[in-house]
Amino acid sequence: MTRYRKIDVKVWDDAKFRALTPMPPCGQGLWLYLLTNPETSNIPGCYRSTQAAMAEVLGWSIEAFREAFREVSAKALAKADWRARFVWVPKAIKYNRPESPNVVKSWRSTWDELPECSLKLDAYHSLKAFTEALGKAFAEAFAKACPKPMPNQEQEQEQEQEQEQEKILVAVVNESQTQRAVVDDIWGYYRQHHPRAAKKIGAKERKLCNARLHDFTADDLKQAIDGYHRSPYHCGVNKDNQKYQSLELIVRDNGHVQKGIEYATDPTITHTMTEKTRKSVAGTEEWLRQRQEKRDAK
Repeated sequence: MTRYRKIDVKVWDDAKFRALTPMPPCGQGLWLYLLTNPETSNIPGCYRSTQAAMAEVLGWSIEAFREAFREVSAKALAKADWRARFVWVPKAIKYNRPESPNVVKSWRSTWDELPECSLKLDAYHSLKAFTEALGKAFAEAFAKACPKPMPNQEQEQEQEQEQEQEKILVAVVNESQTQRAVVDDIWGYYRQHHPRAAKKIGAKERKLCNARLHDFTADDLKQAIDGYHRSPYHCGVNKDNQKYQSLELIVRDNGHVQKGIEYATDPTITHTMTEKTRKSVAGTEEWLRQRQEKRDAK
């Protein structure tokens, strides 16, 4: 006969427990946390969470958390759609099976609040099969409490926005001294195009650069900077004669960075000066010509 022990999820918030020697990053520790953490719901194994939130509670760096989660997920012990903030522990229901159909019925509000994604659909099929194996009453309760999820475009866009905010949060929390130096170097490169810009990068630009370094290299961001200073439109050749070359714009999101890289490598784009810049260059050339004529006359 299988033997079980109950664990109160509040143990993770207990002051005495938190004062103990912290658990080092590891697969076994994360597995226990995924099963028993305070974010778990009344639906065994299905809940909403983020990498950053879990790493913070465990006192691990985001890299250490990801490594431990890769170890757990490689054994199919847990799955997650971090973009949707949906976590699923497939075997959790085995350790916490519903005691009656009424328990399954109580899942309804929680199920409705869980984010829609393909992983939720996987969980749906698994939970459906499990409850059906328990009998007709359980199966009917599940059918009423947990309708089949149907992800839609609006929800996917919302998930992408949430993922973007999480990237920024993770990047700020986890910025190392090395990465700080990398961001400072990127700002120095940007100042080559704008010598009058502030010597130190702003807090908002730093956050955005850190977030972009999650998916791009420093050289990619520098190339994007070059691209926006090569694009005629962004150089001011537009109806408003306005330049659009702030670092905040260039690294606003992955799409803007990718566009900058495309501008930098597009062979059809040639450097185009605004009318103001063209007049300035022409004036300088004329001054140099007159100066040279005076020297030649001597």
